[in-house]
Amino acid sequence: MVEALTGTPGFASSRITFASASGAKKNKVKEIYVSDIDGANARQLTQDKSLGYGPKFSPDGGKIVYSSDKSGYRDTYVIDLGSKKRTCVAQFPGQNTGAAFSPDGSLLASASYDGTVRFLRVATGEVESPLTGIREGCSGVAFAPDGRTLAVACEDGTVRLWNLATRREMLVLMHGRPELRYVAFSPDARTLVSVGRSEEHTSELSHRT
Repeated sequence: MVEALTGTPGFASSRITFASASGAKKNKVKEIYVSDIDGANARQLTQDKSLGYGPKFSPDGGKIVYSSDKSGYRDTYVIDLGSKKRTCVAQFPGQNTGAAFSPDGSLLASASYDGTVRFLRVATGEVESPLTGIREGCSGVAFAPDGRTLAVACEDGTVRLWNLATRREMLVLMHGRPELRYVAFSPDARTLVSVGRSEEHTSELSHRT
């Protein structure tokens, strides 16, 4: 009904994935869960006894990508929800802080505090040409719905939009205080939302992505 009226799919039958914290401050752990949209039928996916961050579904809902400190460093993992198999897909230099699937599910973007965004082919693990030279550490990434633009959340409080065909930076948006963590496009690509440690921010995008 929602899609018929608005052109945007509804979320009544959707699932969510999230990191849930437990333990005292010095011994805090954050495990990854999946549940119905209302929080029912929650299922714990990890037992890492470490800090997990930023879980995201693949477009087909069959995989989840997230970052974890389980190895002593922050690396990026993919869980196949069907087979329960977990694969470490990013152990690059620096902290691998956030990742996202492309809209068609074929590509994975992985951000790092060293100022690099790397791309991996999901089917083969092949590493493609990265985005480099971002002076501020990268902490989160999101593909635009058409797959042609990547938003990169940075530690200096900016969100940077990159054209993936040319590997050129298109636009820099100031999204408030430093230490942004997550960024996301609206389904129509007209709004960009970022979340930091203490606030969230939105930008209305009038240019084509």
